Amino acid sequence: MSTLFVVIALFFVTALAGAFANRHLLTELRVARLVGDDRRAQVAAEQGLERALTLMNGDSVDDECQATPSGHRSAMDRWIRPLDSGHLVSRRDAQDATVLLCDRGPTDDWRCRCAGDQAPVGRAAEATPSSSVRVALQPVPSQPGQLWLAAHGCAEASAGCAAPAPTADAAQGRGSQRRMQVALLPALRQVPSAALVAGGAVDLGDGMAVVNTDAATGGVALRSGGRLAGSDGALIGPNGARSGEQVLSHDTELAQLRPQELLRRLVGMSLDAWTRHPALRVLRCEARCDASSVAAVFNQGARFVWVDGSLRVDREVQWGEPERPLALLVGGDLDWSAPSRWRGALLVGGEARLSGGTGQARFDGGVVVGGGVRGDASVQIVHQAKLLRLLQHQVGSFVRVPGSLGAAP
Repeated sequence: MSTLFVVIALFFVTALAGAFANRHLLTELRVARLVGDDRRAQVAAEQGLERALTLMNGDSVDDECQATPSGHRSAMDRWIRPLDSGHLVSRRDAQDATVLLCDRGPTDDWRCRCAGDQAPVGRAAEATPSSSVRVALQPVPSQPGQLWLAAHGCAEASAGCAAPAPTADAAQGRGSQRRMQVALLPALRQVPSAALVAGGAVDLGDGMAVVNTDAATGGVALRSGGRLAGSDGALIGPNGARSGEQVLSHDTELAQLRPQELLRRLVGMSLDAWTRHPALRVLRCEARCDASSVAAVFNQGARFVWVDGSLRVDREVQWGEPERPLALLVGGDLDWSAPSRWRGALLVGGEARLSGGTGQARFDGGVVVGGGVRGDASVQIVHQAKLLRLLQHQVGSFVRVPGSLGAAP
């Protein structure tokens, strides 16, 4: 009996020692799981920030954030509302400010939903472990043209990502707050103060109309580095302006500038650097591009296009809207000979021939040509200061502000 009691006591001590050791092992496993979940949530948050930035510089997308050929809006149009002051704010309401919602699938692919008229809906948990991220936009009141991208990453499916965690330990493993400041690098650093700016000679033909009634810009309708020919009866400046004040011809400063230097003053950088804009769409054609090829790019949601070569527009087009101007740069010559309406900034590196064909061609905003210009009475070029300001506030590329990526405060 004494031996039995001793053996039972030894078994009891051994069980207590095993339970104590197992307690530490369970604690270590629990800590490891929380650390792993926190790491997955952090990776998801950073992935969401990069994904949102890519979409903001992209073309039209549907509700599943997939590129579409036409009929949809870009993420910029879906998510961001520019103010007249140049500040950017989110189109989403305060109750659900989510603009992007993504889940990591079983094969490490990310399936996303983009906010539009409605907020994106989260996905339910699947059999395999998952992670997700919600991204919202926050304004930067002190910095026009800048936004905060705020991401909330979770080590679970998005349907439960926004729900409060039941315990503090679970919250530590399920949520990671990261944010990144981005700034809009505009397509044009400066906008033309005249309706038509030409580095070479301008031939108005039988009366091409060039209009600038905005006295705040100086009221110059046409500025050229060469001679002025043709009928100038349709050159119009502000009310009360004296005859000749709406024209600056034989401008020695313009005449001395090469076409690339003239364009560089507007874009604020060399053309080689400018063509590396993330949001810029480059169009290259075998001989020269036509209206159909440019229209296809605009229909995909692009607002910022460079034609690497010459362009011929020989069919009717309607490009740009009053609240959605476009920027188009033609590296070579431009031959425009069709009834049309353009809203935005039109930049031409070579020569430009403008005509409305059998109808009227109207260009609202500003036209800048590195070489000479030849037009006729079927053409109207009207300086629109408000349109050009909108273009500066809306058209360009979003880039990361250096040193801004980090944990949310």
